Amino acid sequence: MPDGTTVAAEPGGGFTLSNGVVVPPDGTGGIILPNGARCVSDGNRGYLCP
Repeated sequence: MPDGTTVAAEPGGGFTLSNGVVVPPDGTGGIILPNGARCVSDGNRGYLCP
């Protein structure tokens, strides 16, 4: 997260934020943020977001 916190990945991909919002996988290795932006994998267990 931007503040340096981390969250555990869900078994099927994506993760749940500390406020309960689910960030789902996009089916291609990335995620879709609550604002609709798509983030791609950085290849190192993280994501690159717009």
